[in-house]
Amino acid sequence: MVFSTICITTCFAQTEQKISLDNLPKQVKEQLHHKFHEYSIASILQKTDEKGVLTYLLTTRRDKNSSETIVYYLIYDSSGKLMSKKKEKEFYYTGKENKSTPVTPSGSQGGHQH
Repeated sequence: MVFSTICITTCFAQTEQKISLDNLPKQVKEQLHHKFHEYSIASILQKTDEKGVLTYLLTTRRDKNSSETIVYYLIYDSSGKLMSKKKEKEFYYTGKENKSTPVTPSGSQGGHQH
């Protein structure tokens, strides 16, 4: 009885490790090829939860222009089914953006009234 209690807590502990594209299941690689071929893969994590369920967490990126990147966070199950997809945009200051002149209300002198 003591052995089974120890095994439950140690055998199914949550784990997470970085893996390469080559280590992804074929079905996940096919999904990436068809739906996200314009994106580069920033990271791949293989995760096993406390119940022993295996999932793959991928971060993909695509530069839309010099100051904007589209990022997808994808979660696949071990059979290649997309379970979750979250899209975000990241903006970067490159120093080439248009600088606008500050607008002051008409009739005011720098915000001071005399």
